[in-house]
Amino acid sequence: PNLDHPELEEFLSLLAGLDRRSGEDVPDKIGTVRCNTAVTLEAGTEYLLWGKLPKDTRLSPGLTVMSEPTTSHSAPRGILVARALTQLWGDRFVPLKILNASSCPVTIRRNAKLADVYTCLAMEDLVMQDVTCSYQATTEKGTVDSTAENNDCLQERLKSVGLGDLDLQSCDVSDGWRRKLADLVISYEDVFSRH
Repeated sequence: PNLDHPELEEFLSLLAGLDRRSGEDVPDKIGTVRCNTAVTLEAGTEYLLWGKLPKDTRLSPGLTVMSEPTTSHSAPRGILVARALTQLWGDRFVPLKILNASSCPVTIRRNAKLADVYTCLAMEDLVMQDVTCSYQATTEKGTVDSTAENNDCLQERLKSVGLGDLDLQSCDVSDGWRRKLADLVISYEDVFSRH
């Protein structure tokens, strides 16, 4: 690059994604994303919601960040916030993937804390969990004893990933569908918060 124009060099490094963060140190947490306006989420639906970082947040446009469910106790209940990687831009808006897991509509109030934003210098910053589960498939014509064993096995599998409080026995479905639901919950257990 031309050394006579430092602004040009800075601009090119910004476009290339080489400028990670302005400032001396790289903070762990950038800020907490809040909801801009009040939003009502319909039951059992997934949304893309744009939240905003506070005005006093120091930004580096083009910085790759990771958004996770907020650790704040004032977070809205009944919603799941997905962990996501995204790039910051100068407007402080951050896209969030939100699921209303409840059976009734949930209203998220204005300025509700939704997600915490952290720096992510590499994909290795994400902690991936290896979840290996094995169970023996049974036929739908099983006896009451085998049904009880299957239910205990499902609870043990859920407990192994920290979801032992989830009550699959109250689902009014067959054992086969209950197993499929448990498999689905376990495969996506690290994506959503546990609020």
